[in-house]
Amino acid sequence: MSESVPPEVRLWTSLDRVHSILSRQVHNILARHDLTRAQYGVLRRLWEQGPQPANVLADGMGVTPGNLTGVLDRLEQGGLLQRERRDDDRRYVLLRLTGEGERRAAAIVRGVRHDVTTLFTGLEEAEVSALLGLLERLESQLTAGSPEVSA
Repeated sequence: MSESVPPEVRLWTSLDRVHSILSRQVHNILARHDLTRAQYGVLRRLWEQGPQPANVLADGMGVTPGNLTGVLDRLEQGGLLQRERRDDDRRYVLLRLTGEGERRAAAIVRGVRHDVTTLFTGLEEAEVSALLGLLERLESQLTAGSPEVSA
């Protein structure tokens, strides 16, 4: 006889499956724009927030500046991004979208947002709001230093 599965475990399993499905679909959406998730994150943040130091961008994305190096290299080689260094401090790097980067980022961000919203068309507006509220509460609780338990 099998033991009944607690609802919290079923919830985790469901969230894990949904995350995998959404990740795959978002990957496909970004692939149509020839971007990785990290490249899209850089373009979106710079388009929304304007030029910023590499370390500030990295902090906002939850990565180290070193983790962004390859991503920034590819965006720079593609003519979408430029790095500006200060003569007095070579560690300081200001990131800014080029004119082409601004144009492409605007189109890409709007397109991705549209495509992502279609993933949730089966839900009513109130359901989306309720689910968002619950997930934000859960995220807050999980990041507030809840004690980790061993599995």
